Amino acid sequence: AEKFDDPELKKGVIELIPMGYIGKPEEIAACAVWLASTEASYVTGLTLFADGGMTQYPGFQAGKG
Repeated sequence: AEKFDDPELKKGVIELIPMGYIGKPEEIAACAVWLASTEASYVTGLTLFADGGMTQYPGFQAGKG
């Protein structure tokens, strides 16, 4: 929360996200709804990153963010 309250820190976090913005609660909720739905009934295990690509970004991998 502190990073999002400070405009400069927030900008730094957003720069680490390839999609260019911080995900909205409804976007994260959509992932949870899908996992709980019958559409995911055959899923037995996965890693679902709902982060706009941030975990794949080199800056994040280097410990920034």
